[in-house]
Amino acid sequence: MISIVIPYLERLGVDGSEELRYALRAWDRHAKFDYEVILVGDKPKWFNGICIEMSPIRGFNYARAFDITKKLKVICACKEITDDFIYTYDDIYPVKDLTLSDATKVISTGVFNKRRPKLGGSKKWNRLFMNTVEHLEDLPTIYGYETHLPRPLNKEKLAQLIYDFELEVNPLLFSTLYYNQYVNRPDLILNDKMPFRRWVKAPSKEIVGRQITKHTQYLNTQEGGWKHGVSEYFATYYSDKCRWEL
Repeated sequence: MISIVIPYLERLGVDGSEELRYALRAWDRHAKFDYEVILVGDKPKWFNGICIEMSPIRGFNYARAFDITKKLKVICACKEITDDFIYTYDDIYPVKDLTLSDATKVISTGVFNKRRPKLGGSKKWNRLFMNTVEHLEDLPTIYGYETHLPRPLNKEKLAQLIYDFELEVNPLLFSTLYYNQYVNRPDLILNDKMPFRRWVKAPSKEIVGRQITKHTQYLNTQEGGWKHGVSEYFATYYSDKCRWEL
């Protein structure tokens, strides 16, 4: 048994918690190992499982980084969560069958080039990433680990990381810190020629389906990408309720 932990914030709007619902259906269909889902944050009315309910931190600069640290500390202290666990999000969808070994691969975006850094986020996120790698400058090689994919973590190591880097007061990206500290090299480096993960925002379910190749293990939704084709795709092919729904 391993815990799959999902930080979750209920968003107001037409779609509500539908992304989470279909992410859980995707895990239920494709995870070929014994696991339990635990939410941290908000609990949808339909969710049939353990939820550690807590209010989000919002409203100031880098509030989300501190919110993540707050949730991670709660995760580390929670007896219901297994010592080794999988940390994922409500907009990450497995689309192929997964063994436990598949689901716990350590995946990187690649080696960080200090002279020519490739940054693709917002200005705030890029500053956050650069601040993070500055804390790792003594390492001969730094890998990027902000993949937006499931992440295998250990509670004891994570608690030590939060303490060592003072993440309650330093807004940093914990995944890049964690794996550079505790892993010699990743199991897999993402590459466009073999799209292990697909970011999707498509007008029809047929287009979504064509984006899933033999290499594709996960779909992610781009900003605002849940509408139209993506929601139609999951409503069509993942229509059966899973054990995490009332």
